[in-house]
Amino acid sequence: MYQAVNRIYKHKLRLAITLIVFLLGISIIYNYPLILTNIDVVRVYYLDLQYSEEPFLKESIDNLQLPLLVAHAGGGINRHSYTNSKEAIDASYNSGLRFIEIDFALTIDGEVVLLHDWKYAIINFFSVTPGQRTLEEFKNLKSIYGYTQLTLDDLMQWLSNHDNVYIITDAKGENLSILKIIASRYPNQVYRIIPQIYFFTEWYTVRQLGYEQVILTLYRRAYTDDMVLKFVRSHAVTAVTMPISRGEGSLPLKLKNLGIPVYVHTVNDKGLAEELYRNGVYGVYTDFLTAGGQKGL
Repeated sequence: MYQAVNRIYKHKLRLAITLIVFLLGISIIYNYPLILTNIDVVRVYYLDLQYSEEPFLKESIDNLQLPLLVAHAGGGINRHSYTNSKEAIDASYNSGLRFIEIDFALTIDGEVVLLHDWKYAIINFFSVTPGQRTLEEFKNLKSIYGYTQLTLDDLMQWLSNHDNVYIITDAKGENLSILKIIASRYPNQVYRIIPQIYFFTEWYTVRQLGYEQVILTLYRRAYTDDMVLKFVRSHAVTAVTMPISRGEGSLPLKLKNLGIPVYVHTVNDKGLAEELYRNGVYGVYTDFLTAGGQKGL
C-alpha cells in the first residue's frame, strides 16, 4: 500500500515540477515580474495536495459541548473590538460566554502576546508607531482606553482562575510557531486550547503537538466546497469556520449533513445570526452579541 502511495506522490511531484517549469517559461516570455507569483501559486496548490499523501484516518473527537456564540478577539468592550484585553475577556466571561477566540502574535524576542497585529492594533489601541516590539516593550505600552494588554503567561494565569473556558486561537502567519510554544510551555492546558488551522497541511502537525480539538477556518484560503468536504471526511475537525459570505452559501448545509458544526465570523446582528442558523450554521463568532442574543459588552 505504501509503495503505491509513494508512486502517486512521485507522480504528483513530477507533474508539479513540470507545471512550475512551464509557468516559468511563460512568465519569462510574456511577463517577467510574474515569476514569483506563479511559483507561489504552484507551491500553495501543491502543498495543499500533500495532506492526502499519507493515509490519515479520521479520528473521533471527544464530545465537547459547543456554544452558539464565540467571543471574537476576546469579545467587544465599550464598543471596541479586537482589543484582546483582560477587560474584554472578563466582560465575555461575565456575560456567560465560555469559548473565547483570541488573536496571538510573536514579539521580536519570540514571546507570545495577545494582539491582532503589529500595525493597526498598535496604532488604534496604543497610539504609537506601528512595528513589532520585544516582550518588555509590549508590556510597557500604555492603552489609550485604559485596557490591559496580555501576554501568554497572563492568559494562562487567567485560565487557571476561570473554569470551563476554552480559548480558540487566531495566529495567522505564525500559527504553528505559536502553537508549538503554547504546547511546550503549558502541556497541561493544551486541552483548553482549540487551534484554528488555515491550511490543510497544518492539521497533522497540530494534532502531533497534542491538541485534541482543531477548527478549520477558511478565510485565508479559497478552498472549494469539494476540497473542504473531502478534507473533513478524512481528518477529524471540531468545526469549520468561514466568513459571512460563505456562510450564506451552500457549504454550511453540506457540512451539517456530515455532522460538522459550522461557525461564521464576525456577526453582531441577531437577525443575521438567525438567518445563518436557518442556513445550517451552528454558531457565530461575535463582538457584541451576548448569551441572551442581544447586543451588549
